[in-house]
Amino acid sequence: MESRRRPSTAESDPSTYDYLPQDYVLTNQDATAQDIILVSSENETVVSMGGFSVKKHHLSCLLSKNEWVNDDVISAYIHCIKEAQSKTDKKVYYENPFLIAMLQRDAVYIQGVQKHLDIITRRQDLPSHEWIDLNVVTWPIIEQLQVKIQLDGSSCGLFMLKFMEFFTGDKFSHPVTQKDIELFRYKLAGILLCWKTNMAAEASDVEQVEDTDNEDDVVIVGSRQRERWDMKESKVHSATNDHKYSSLLSVVSAMSLQELIGGLFQYIQQINCAETLENIWVQSSRPHTIKLSLKTLQSVLNDGPLDRNCFNMAIRKFMYENVQSLHKTSEAITKHCLDLQFWTATGFGISPMFHKDIDLAGSVGSWSKIHHEVAKCKSILIPVCAVGSYILVILDQESRTLYLLDPNPLNPIYENNPTMRYTKKLLNITNYFNRAMCVACPGSRWTEDIDLWRHIYVTNPVADSNLSGCLVHLFMRSWKDGALHLPSFKDVDELRKQFLLHLLMYEQNECASNVPSGARDFLHCIANAKH
Repeated sequence: MESRRRPSTAESDPSTYDYLPQDYVLTNQDATAQDIILVSSENETVVSMGGFSVKKHHLSCLLSKNEWVNDDVISAYIHCIKEAQSKTDKKVYYENPFLIAMLQRDAVYIQGVQKHLDIITRRQDLPSHEWIDLNVVTWPIIEQLQVKIQLDGSSCGLFMLKFMEFFTGDKFSHPVTQKDIELFRYKLAGILLCWKTNMAAEASDVEQVEDTDNEDDVVIVGSRQRERWDMKESKVHSATNDHKYSSLLSVVSAMSLQELIGGLFQYIQQINCAETLENIWVQSSRPHTIKLSLKTLQSVLNDGPLDRNCFNMAIRKFMYENVQSLHKTSEAITKHCLDLQFWTATGFGISPMFHKDIDLAGSVGSWSKIHHEVAKCKSILIPVCAVGSYILVILDQESRTLYLLDPNPLNPIYENNPTMRYTKKLLNITNYFNRAMCVACPGSRWTEDIDLWRHIYVTNPVADSNLSGCLVHLFMRSWKDGALHLPSFKDVDELRKQFLLHLLMYEQNECASNVPSGARDFLHCIANAKH
């Protein structure tokens, strides 16, 4: 079969494929097609041609290098091969994999073929043909490949498709390597969705955009049913800078986890358009609305103190995931984490006329849609933030102990009496906490006077108090059974990156569609690498 290249005719539609490309570089329409797969509903048909309907959950295998390729996907590409085949080229006939199920049922492959040929040859009305010998079980078997070329356990279907495409009848027209196949997996999604006879594309056309040097260009998913796509929030942001995105998915899929994380944050830090920096990337509305713009998220990687909203969102994400995980295992929820709402409600260090109107009892209650009884929790963790410095107060009900964890360097003014720096804060907390619990958990042990509990101060200062927000977040996640179980991290940069990654991977993010597809590709691959 001769090599196929893009037709140069004026009639050729640049937004569709009417040929089988021999390179594997992702175009803008390929990247957009992958995003369409990601945002489509699981049972939505996104490819329909040749009598085959391929749904989103069938195509998801093309976005992960560790999954076998679905038979529906294989059949759709075989249909593309048939349509790309020259009308005068009758040397090769292509069958879809559903026939194999029938042959395997009747016998083992070649014997199954022979069984059905024997049935056909007994027909009286057998059409004329040029097959001299129909006894295929006696034919010589010639191995075209003498050396193993598949290096993984999931690409066999993709290799088979390329063998079918490149087989001329007695040899292969092109060599195929494992690297080719890894790139072909991602290219295949674009070919199928943008194929010229894909009937599903009539309701969701992919419009092509020119490559430019503007990193904020957007690829729009056009549609004859545009309102339907708008309801799905499928307007796809696609960075088209050649340095970033000529073949992003094929590149990031081969990266290690640390390379992926580094690449993601390099991508994020390179965005400097003032309008783009104001876009909301992370948002959650329950129990109160928090919005994080790209500019705010970028600040996490800088040297300043941690933004309060970033901290609150991180605690919300942790509590949501922790409680949902424990519910699945029917384990008791023993640790309740507050965000900074409670501390803000106390109005510490602020004139009463500037106090924010925050429900004090609500600030210590259960998280919205995260059902657990706070009164039955063994410990409550209260973060405190004053002038950009964070500390953590932990109330352990069973041992009646108040732990205070402070990662900040000691102010020389308190050198002779280090605990004095906490006195006013603790009096403020114990006063308001008791009032809040009398409303939120009346009659529970949490209404006791915690001023009378034992106090334990744990200080492990770092050189920079600007890191205290990330560290207190880490303390809250790591506290268990009266002790810290801290994970290791290489340096300050890694600590900040892990915190930001925690925010960006929030499953309940209401603005995930605002994140450019380039960043979403990194996040998708990072999630796969973590699992």
